[in-house]
Amino acid sequence: RNSSAASDVYKRQSYGDYDPADIEKMQEWEKQTAHSRLDEICEKFLNACPLYIRHISVGEPSTEILKLIKEEEIDLIVMASRGSESHFDFGSVADRVIKCTSTPTLIVPV
Repeated sequence: RNSSAASDVYKRQSYGDYDPADIEKMQEWEKQTAHSRLDEICEKFLNACPLYIRHISVGEPSTEILKLIKEEEIDLIVMASRGSESHFDFGSVADRVIKCTSTPTLIVPV
């Protein structure tokens, strides 16, 4: 396949003792924020790639990423991970994705 996947996965928050209507508003705000972030990333970095998949998931990030890899038959994964010039650690999400897939994975420090 000649496509890329742009994905933003966010974990549903535990809101405590709020009114269910307020929780729905907060979750809708989170979803809209995720869409906005993904729009910005796609426009800024993926305009030169005409074939990419935009995807937003709700759930545990590494689990959702692994499901997307399988469902869309992704052939290359590029993930950002926090790090510095002198010390680079994979985050827990990147670490789990690397360990649980045979798909080639490129981790980019940000």
